[in-house]
Amino acid sequence: MTGGCKSAFFGCESVEDRKGNRTGRSQYAYVNMFFDFKKNRAWAENLTIVMQLGLTMAGCIAFCLYVGYQIDKWLGTKGIFISIFILFGIIGGGVVVYRQVLEVFEEKTKGDGDQDDGSEK
Repeated sequence: MTGGCKSAFFGCESVEDRKGNRTGRSQYAYVNMFFDFKKNRAWAENLTIVMQLGLTMAGCIAFCLYVGYQIDKWLGTKGIFISIFILFGIIGGGVVVYRQVLEVFEEKTKGDGDQDDGSEK
């Protein structure tokens, strides 16, 4: 790190452009040139929702696979409980993902509709 730079993750040295000239920008500013988080906020929020849904589904299936494997190992069976628990993981993951999608749509419709101030009419 050079000078008054306090960042351990983003270098404060100037960054070279494609021609090798020093730009004087930090690496973080260089990243912001390509992706404007303020302009693409809706896109980034949708990406996080999709990633959350995929990881939730994968996590449910992986957890149930592990439980099924451990039960098969404990009882000495060969794949019966793995198959059963994978199906449980798919069904359970689908239910959780469905609830998350409903929650997202409810939040979006509340934001688009009339603002409720909490008072009775």
